[in-house]
Amino acid sequence: MRVIEYFTKLKGLRDELDAYLQLPNCKCAKEFNWFKYLESERIHQFLMGLDSSQFAVARSNILSMEPRPNQNKVYSMILRDEGQHILT
Repeated sequence: MRVIEYFTKLKGLRDELDAYLQLPNCKCAKEFNWFKYLESERIHQFLMGLDSSQFAVARSNILSMEPRPNQNKVYSMILRDEGQHILT
């Protein structure tokens, strides 16, 4: 499965899940950056769902970056890596 197909399917599932997700409204939630955590989890899920043999190096490089790039940047980096694999 191509990355764009995988990402589109994953995005649809996330959107459906978001419809049911309720943000915590306790005092601790104000101190905890929920949106930053959620984005980090989504990046991790996306990367772990990629084909291990084709994207292992790119995945490892992205996960070792500090600060971690946002979702759009990660997606762009993986698409570029996929394009390089197609050309070779």
